[in-house]
Amino acid sequence: MAPATHRTFARILLCLGLGAGSGLAMAAPVSVHCPGTVQTSDREFILTSDPGAACLAYAAGNLSGNNDAINQMGYITLDKSDDLWSGALPGSLVATPPDSGLSGTFAFNVAGYTDLVIAFASGNGQLDPDWAAFSLPVGVTSGTWSITGAQDLSHVNLYGKPAPVPLPAAAWLLLSGLGMLGAVRRAVTGLGGASSEL
Repeated sequence: MAPATHRTFARILLCLGLGAGSGLAMAAPVSVHCPGTVQTSDREFILTSDPGAACLAYAAGNLSGNNDAINQMGYITLDKSDDLWSGALPGSLVATPPDSGLSGTFAFNVAGYTDLVIAFASGNGQLDPDWAAFSLPVGVTSGTWSITGAQDLSHVNLYGKPAPVPLPAAAWLLLSGLGMLGAVRRAVTGLGGASSEL
């Protein structure tokens, strides 16, 4: 009877091991083109990440990180690759190369912000669009980028929205504290009344 139990246990472990092992397989990185048109005169910005991002916006002109099109959507500029002192979290973005080339990598480390957006800007005027912004899925903190066309990267901007403060937890804490104060008051009043009757 003991060998059968050991075999059953071994089978369970094998199944659990195979199930856990299949969860370790990583999905292939996804390349997203922005604007994603088929016109040969357009410039394409391509971001590759795992999981894939989404093209949020693109346009002609500059993307300065100072009251630009992405800021007007409610995002805060967190960092810029071409300025060491700009943004709410300067130094959190690393783009290689930071301000030239037609392809490279990016990585960042930010805390306290959600709904992250990374934007790539190229030279103005020759090809459209001049910049493209990608909405990043939760958990994406690095990837690769490339630009089609003859104009190099100008700069990379990282944007985000402040993470919401969990106010409901503070409300429960306040209500619990008020309840405890009421219980203490009741206990003190009850003790005071009992001592006066003696």
